[in-house]
Amino acid sequence: MCDASGYAIGVALGQKKDKIFHIIHYASRVLNETQVNYATIEKELLTIVYALEKILSLPSMFKNYYFH
Repeated sequence: MCDASGYAIGVALGQKKDKIFHIIHYASRVLNETQVNYATIEKELLTIVYALEKILSLPSMFKNYYFH
């Protein structure tokens, strides 16, 4: 899930099991002076990019397979 407000953005990574949403990771940050002036659609896109950067940086998100 992603959300952008007038002054901050936030994301939540989770999974649904038995119709219950379980949180795996939260991330949020405040927008800088320039980003506060972005249009709503630009803030939403910024939130998606931020979410991908945070999720892809989690070390346990992907299994590594090595073939010798």
